[in-house]
Amino acid sequence: MARGLYRVYLYLVCISLLIFASVTGERWLAVALGETPLRGQFGEPPSARALVQAAVFAVVSWIIAGGLGGLHYWLIRRDQRTDPGAAGGGIRAFFLNAVIANAVLIAAPTAAYVIANLGQRQFFPLSGVLAVAITAAAVAVVAEAERRRAPATTRAGLAFQRLQLYSVPFLLLATVGLITWLNAAQDTVTWLLLAAHRLPTFCGDGSSTCGPHVIGPWGAALWIALVLALYGFLPRDTGRSVLRQIFHLAAFGYGLIVGIVGLERATELLLYPALRLPVAADDLVFRFAFVPPLSFGLVVVIAYVVGLIREAPSLPAGKDGTRLTLLALAAGLFGVPFWIGCGFILHHAVESAVPLGDRPAAGEWATALALVLAGALALPLAVVLAARTRWSATASPLRGYVFAWLAAGTLTAAIGAALALYAGGTAALGAAPDNWQYVARYGAEALAVGGVAAALHGWLALRYHLFGPASARTPTDLPAPQPA
Repeated sequence: MARGLYRVYLYLVCISLLIFASVTGERWLAVALGETPLRGQFGEPPSARALVQAAVFAVVSWIIAGGLGGLHYWLIRRDQRTDPGAAGGGIRAFFLNAVIANAVLIAAPTAAYVIANLGQRQFFPLSGVLAVAITAAAVAVVAEAERRRAPATTRAGLAFQRLQLYSVPFLLLATVGLITWLNAAQDTVTWLLLAAHRLPTFCGDGSSTCGPHVIGPWGAALWIALVLALYGFLPRDTGRSVLRQIFHLAAFGYGLIVGIVGLERATELLLYPALRLPVAADDLVFRFAFVPPLSFGLVVVIAYVVGLIREAPSLPAGKDGTRLTLLALAAGLFGVPFWIGCGFILHHAVESAVPLGDRPAAGEWATALALVLAGALALPLAVVLAARTRWSATASPLRGYVFAWLAAGTLTAAIGAALALYAGGTAALGAAPDNWQYVARYGAEALAVGGVAAALHGWLALRYHLFGPASARTPTDLPAPQPA
């Protein structure tokens, strides 16, 4: 215990001094970069007095941080010579991987912001943002070099190392990766529409030269892709990491969700002319901007499907389990818009049929139909999942899919039944709310859709004996599906 507290003290002081030195360096670098055009369109160059002050403060801070930090780093190395297990322990892994994760999560987005705005009509200075990106990247490089000098060997150390290696790419993908791709793709669509004279232009010559610049946004998106690729090629342990499987499946699911959003928008856009609704070119930029999310989802889904299938033998789920989990995730996520769309269609049909109903507009029908069509792969994927489970040694993915939708359908039906009974009961007792007819219809519709979903997935659970305790399975004698 005492030795552990001593190591916490050493690493806490060392890392705090490293951060202190990087902050002072960032302030000096921001002032120095103010001499360049990165200071912005309306920025003033720094004075000689500001440059001297920043440089002196940085040098003094580096001398103090270097002296104290060097002393504590020597104490760390001495402790590792005394106890070789300390180099691969959990305390060291926690501090180093926490520094790397935070530094990368700062450096990558700030650098992407600078790249995206290069060549744009700048109104805000980029010198300070670039200084943050450079110093954060330097901290990440220093911490990564120290981590590689003595990799983690204990279970706690490996857990912190894997958490950093697999969570940081997912966070980058889900935040700045999505934002940069959406911006770049949307700017490209806008530029193409301007070039084709499908959008009004404010250029004096009627061209698209004053439209969005696409090189910077695509450079930012490619920069994030490069960071993700570098993380993919980092040396890692060859153990069967549960964290790797979780985060890679989460990234696949995230990409699929974004792609389904784009697919729904594209389907709704195609339905508008069929329903004799007006469509304009600017709908591709505003209401039905489907190209950015659909393209992002396709790229992410393809990349992670290929990666997961390639590394499936080394994952805890194994080859069959990984493939079935991908099918289960896809079927479950496609089911969300499908069943929501079914509920909307039923609602619109009921409201159109009853007297004094809230009759839906044609655009509302288009949205409901688009949801159903966007999720139409849910049931075929569920059939494929169930068929492949019959000749697989594991039923866990099918079990998770069935129980998730069984729970969703049961809860939806229960809530719908409660609403319907509440409205009908209060009406019978002469204390109905003003909109009790609408509440009753809404509850009955939820009961119907939820009941169908629960019944369908309950039948699957009975058909494949999923209500019993999980046990070791042997594939059935049915032949495996042959490729076409």
